[in-house]
Amino acid sequence: MYPSLFIQGLSALTKRLHVQHDKCKQIQEELNRSLSGEHGELHVYSILKNLQKETTILQNVYVNGQQIDLLLLLPSFCVVFEVKNIKGKLRFMQNPRQLIRTNNDGSEDIFQSPESQLEQNIAAVQTFFEQHHIPIPIFYAIAFPFHNVSFIEVGKTPIVIGREVLNFVRNIGTYPAQINVTLVGNLLRRDSNPWHRFPLCDYYKIDVRDILCGPECPSCHTIPMKRVRYTWKCNQCGITNQSAHIQALIDYRMLISETITVREAKEYLGLRNRYEAIRMLNKHSLEKIGMNRSTKYKLKL
Repeated sequence: MYPSLFIQGLSALTKRLHVQHDKCKQIQEELNRSLSGEHGELHVYSILKNLQKETTILQNVYVNGQQIDLLLLLPSFCVVFEVKNIKGKLRFMQNPRQLIRTNNDGSEDIFQSPESQLEQNIAAVQTFFEQHHIPIPIFYAIAFPFHNVSFIEVGKTPIVIGREVLNFVRNIGTYPAQINVTLVGNLLRRDSNPWHRFPLCDYYKIDVRDILCGPECPSCHTIPMKRVRYTWKCNQCGITNQSAHIQALIDYRMLISETITVREAKEYLGLRNRYEAIRMLNKHSLEKIGMNRSTKYKLKL
């Protein structure tokens, strides 16, 4: 599976934000957390694939504005999993609701309550099912993907570790089949909107002038490559690439704006004239909005 769009966007932002920028450390930490979280989700996903049942498993699906780590659909019920790839000694605090990790040196790290996150996600799924008249019960658990965790104190929410997710699902019980999991899964995907944090410059309040412009070298990752005749050339390693502008436009979509004008594309890509920009945008955009020099192009992934 490919990295989530959010991780792709964060990766692009870390490459294009100057290393001395005051938000560089924050963005890198966010990326590291997201990569760790997605690694855990993929591990639990791979375990759930072993269920000998008719299932649809959705990862990082957005339901009524809430991001669900893993949503397991069966014909008779669904399970919402909040996946936490956190190791160490953990305490689930209730007042205030927090997750606290105690380190070997006695220091503590404080995390958002997985129980609160899970409750919001369950409410979002429940509302979605009611809106679409989907009559199945919802079960839930907090899943820790690896056995590198221990618990000092837990709450009332079910907790499963590693392959225990299989027994958790199998022990839910027998309910009458109510839905076609493929159709409901497609409905959830269709309504999923992963773009609520994009463009990331707006989300993190970063001035677009602090973003490095131009295509990234696919070999040494230098930004920018230079336009030479009908290709792109990296002045650092000497490699040429005819399609380096495609990823650069995707980065623009995730970081700066959903739409771009010919003038903006010319400046962002470092092109020699507007006709090169027009050719590229005609080929790598979803639609044109407006007429003449005010035309905007809606970028695609």
